[in-house]
Amino acid sequence: MAGQTTKGKGMITEEENYKTSNNPLAVESWDSYIGQEKVKERLQVKIKAAMERYEQMDAALILGQSGTGKSSIARLIADEHAVPFIDLMITPNFSISALNNILVQFDEDGGGIVFLDEIHNFSKKDQHYLYSILEDNCITYGAKHSGKRHYFVNAVTIIAATTDENLLTKALRGRFGAPYRLGAYSDKEMGQIVERMAIKMGFTPTIEECIALGQAAAGSPRQAGDLIKTARDLGSMAIEPILELAEITRDGLTVDHIAILDSIFNLGGITGLENITNHSGRAKDDIVDLEKLLVRKGFIEMTGKGRALTGRGVKALREARLKK
Repeated sequence: MAGQTTKGKGMITEEENYKTSNNPLAVESWDSYIGQEKVKERLQVKIKAAMERYEQMDAALILGQSGTGKSSIARLIADEHAVPFIDLMITPNFSISALNNILVQFDEDGGGIVFLDEIHNFSKKDQHYLYSILEDNCITYGAKHSGKRHYFVNAVTIIAATTDENLLTKALRGRFGAPYRLGAYSDKEMGQIVERMAIKMGFTPTIEECIALGQAAAGSPRQAGDLIKTARDLGSMAIEPILELAEITRDGLTVDHIAILDSIFNLGGITGLENITNHSGRAKDDIVDLEKLLVRKGFIEMTGKGRALTGRGVKALREARLKK
């Protein structure tokens, strides 16, 4: 079944199928996937060539920040091939043995496309065990199993994604070939994404609403989807009520972004990651991810002494406090 989301024992998959019509994040075709034109063009060439050989496309590595559409691309690849699809979120506790069990079962069920999101969470040791899957189409078990191998009977293609390629070994990156790097979305593209989602939810949005909510989405289609879901709950595309209920500023800052700005301000305007972590109560990894937007927007600067709050950052913090 095309685009089927497969679930099985011990399998971590999305509870929500993004192909359902009432989900504003759903992308049903390459044409409805707005932006990332170079990535789409490369993938479509690869898919077409593979299908002409009666094969599935080779393994691929997608690079991009959270919420930029990596899983949507993986689903479109599966849809194009008309094969089953598994979406796995790799957490730090996800073992390579668990993945092996899932892949063996998936192979026995007929194979298809396997999406490994946040693949960098595999340890360096576990990343080593992925080599044979990517190169030899088989699973190589560890020393406890005397190097036993399971060769796939059916086509099993790995589409991996990461928000931090530096945590992947050079050897693993090389086995995927040239990665597919998702770039930043323009304000125009974000406005178009908001418009598509809003229309799908039954709204007739104005240009002003699309532009404002597109900017508030801060380059993230996922955040745009959250805003449109909020509009659905309100039954209105009115900008301010949506932003207030979603707790997102016009610049796209969430309560977590504001907490980081607040911590830097209260710690003297410039401080280190450890201090921000302790003051804000947010995890280090989350702060590192969140501060990318703050740097891009010019709200903080990275200096030799730590994260420094800028004049724009102070202004954004004051505006957020006034709305509380």
